[in-house]
Amino acid sequence: MQSPNRRKFLQTPAIAIALPGIASSQASAQSPQRLREGREQFIRQAIEVAASARKNGNHPFGALLVDERGRVILTAENTALTTKDPTRHAELNLVQLACANISSETLAKATLYTSTEPCIMCCGAIHWARIPSVVFGCSAKTLGSIVKSDDFLFPCRETFRRTKQPSVLVVGPVLEAEAVVVHRDFWN
Repeated sequence: MQSPNRRKFLQTPAIAIALPGIASSQASAQSPQRLREGREQFIRQAIEVAASARKNGNHPFGALLVDERGRVILTAENTALTTKDPTRHAELNLVQLACANISSETLAKATLYTSTEPCIMCCGAIHWARIPSVVFGCSAKTLGSIVKSDDFLFPCRETFRRTKQPSVLVVGPVLEAEAVVVHRDFWN
């Protein structure tokens, strides 16, 4: 039997936002500055989701999934504390929602944006869902210095590089100085 919190989480509606002109399918026609601006816009949205997680009593992590046309199709925040389930990281919540609600063809062309570099567990979920690219704000190394621990905080590039299937493209850190703000005074 599912807990009431888990049912509530699984019934949370996806957030869809149209963002014209930032589509990855147009990447070759866009300037590097336009691509960087698109990444920064999505990272800022992921940071906003992380701030929401913190406001809701959880660890400050947020993630969003962007389709090949540059539209945010799902968002998820960390719910580990409120659900009393340490596996409810933002990226894992997002992958679970995505796999349940989005076609594998769409996932295979999507990009996952996350406020902080994904942990090993979340890398596994991203890999098995076949999401081809990840963009993150705060690096695992920086997070380790904030929380005063590097336990299980490994670079996701290293994790993805060890897979035998096509590796996940990783971009980051992006706007790291902005991404660390949501962590301030949280880990004391």
